[in-house]
Amino acid sequence: MKISVLTFGSRGDVQPYAALAKGFHDAGHEVCLACDGYFETFVKEQGLAFCQAGDYVREMHDVIREHLKMSAMLQPLSFTRWVGSQLPAILEGSLAACDGADVILTSPAAIGSLHIAEKLEIPCIYSVVGPPLTPSIDSPSGYVPGFRYLPKFLNRGTYTLTEQALWQPFRKAINRWRSETLGLPPLALAGPFARMRASKTPVLYGFSPLVIPRDPIWHENIHIAGNWFLQTDPAWSPPPELADFLAAGPPPVYIGFGSMVSDDAARHGEMAVSALLKTGQRGVLARGWGGLDPASLPETIHAIDAAPHDWLFPKMAALIHHGGAGTTGVGLHAGVPTTVVPFWTEQFFWGSRLRHLGISPAPIPHRAMTADKLAAAIDTMLNDSEMRRKASTLGQRMRSEDGVRRAVEIVEQFVDQADPVADRPHHL
Repeated sequence: MKISVLTFGSRGDVQPYAALAKGFHDAGHEVCLACDGYFETFVKEQGLAFCQAGDYVREMHDVIREHLKMSAMLQPLSFTRWVGSQLPAILEGSLAACDGADVILTSPAAIGSLHIAEKLEIPCIYSVVGPPLTPSIDSPSGYVPGFRYLPKFLNRGTYTLTEQALWQPFRKAINRWRSETLGLPPLALAGPFARMRASKTPVLYGFSPLVIPRDPIWHENIHIAGNWFLQTDPAWSPPPELADFLAAGPPPVYIGFGSMVSDDAARHGEMAVSALLKTGQRGVLARGWGGLDPASLPETIHAIDAAPHDWLFPKMAALIHHGGAGTTGVGLHAGVPTTVVPFWTEQFFWGSRLRHLGISPAPIPHRAMTADKLAAAIDTMLNDSEMRRKASTLGQRMRSEDGVRRAVEIVEQFVDQADPVADRPHHL
């Protein structure tokens, strides 16, 4: 079976799909992973075929920095305008990546996947590591933070709003592309999502059911497979400076905000250092895209550019990060308490979810972050024995899951059961 895996975004957005693609490759399937050209070397290092779909990642640094200056209401509008400017290259690359494919596995952010599948008459399986996109009565959509304050009877409608936020900004451009390139008729105002649900094609969620349980109203085609983790090469070894630091004292506190680029990075770094000094804790600061790197560091704090999270996090006493889906999943797997400092969209969802699970203090939105708040969170994570027990227990249970293997089984079973002529699903 030839599988095309399409994704969009930063390293944290790409890595879970690389793990998923590698799982299918290791199971004997032909796999192409399509994403930004920035990740070509990373993808090929996993033994995967690479297809370029866009060339935007280097520009994302500046785009994220500008968006974080805006209000929460304006951030999504501005970001979708920027994505629209990248759309032609993304669509062209995505279509090329699916040439000859039998199945498409797609991130919701990989715009164009559903339409390519319609043209090629092959299944397109939504594969999601973020909050659920499937409507629920009990929980609102996790993609807009304010939704959690709405009355419960409005929950289901929040998913329609989220779907339309993924469709309306690009509707005219997509319909033009459908007509001029794919030779397909334009879609109506409502877009493709209702028809996608009606097709009963599987939807794969790449998070643990221990973290987000299955909703009782979901159809049987909705699957929570478990997290998609890319295991670090056993031959990898840390830089000597990091290894020496970890060996020199008790487990430190990790602080890093990944791809969240902010003009406040230097100030955030000083806050992190101050919080660690206030609590008397050792710390590892991950610079990330944001350049979280104060001018000077005491001997009790070590700064790194990056290190594999699955190797590093289990060696930490506690974690403070931005709440990206991939980072959150690895942190949960490590079994240590976490504080989320959300910057935008679904990061607020993960911060709220971890607190609900009892393994995290209250999230600290980045605009409200102070050294005192970070210090209080560190004290809580290190001294709340029940929180530490819950985090450890959850991590142990999650480590018994194999989300990649389960996803491979679900897709293989679906394809084997589908009649290639009469019953091939048409998504749109």
